[in-house]
Amino acid sequence: AAADPSVVGIVVRVASGGGAVVASDKMHRAVQRAARAKPLVVSFGNAAASGGYYLAMAAPEILSTPNTLTGSIGIFTGKVDLSGLYALLGITTHTEKTAPRADVMADHRPWTDEEQRVAKERLRAYYDRFVGLFAEGRKLSREDAFARAKGRVYTGVRAQELGLVDRQGTLLDAIEAVRKKAGLEASDPSRIVYRPQVGLWEGLAILLLDTIGLRDSLPVAAEEPPLIARLIHALG
Repeated sequence: AAADPSVVGIVVRVASGGGAVVASDKMHRAVQRAARAKPLVVSFGNAAASGGYYLAMAAPEILSTPNTLTGSIGIFTGKVDLSGLYALLGITTHTEKTAPRADVMADHRPWTDEEQRVAKERLRAYYDRFVGLFAEGRKLSREDAFARAKGRVYTGVRAQELGLVDRQGTLLDAIEAVRKKAGLEASDPSRIVYRPQVGLWEGLAILLLDTIGLRDSLPVAAEEPPLIARLIHALG
């Protein structure tokens, strides 16, 4: 979307409780780069926590709903240790390793003291980066950023009071904000294009809607309905 000359602005819709650190960091960078190229606003759905909030911090403007679960600026790690169960069942294991910690996530043994130390160091590094990007993106001091972090979860209203979001608004409000930032007048025609990752049924629905010429004529709701539902609605 950032590279497409036909796109005048971008709304990033976030409805996520979080995910992997590396994936969240990559999405943060993508949002940051897109925001340099075009007007961009992030719109929160029911949840924008942990990794969901991580990617949003790069946006110039964030809109949430009053009850959006927001923040959860924190990370954790761990692994499954089934060594006790294996012993109970009489199951034994043998491991061939090419490096001392090659089987660090294996479920047949607990972490060693050294592995726990390394895991804690990695957690600290990731957490410091998370909070640092939070402070940078929301223009907070590191002290204030750390005080608002610690894995705490806020409502959208409280998040606005603490500076995690800019204002309350729906997806439609975010779309209108991008239109204004792009310099479009209320009377200027524009087309909203959705670019989600779609599965087989969603993809077939998109294809059919495009074929019969109804996809772009459907009304936009605050919560975008599944394409199958939109197809049924379009066909009456």
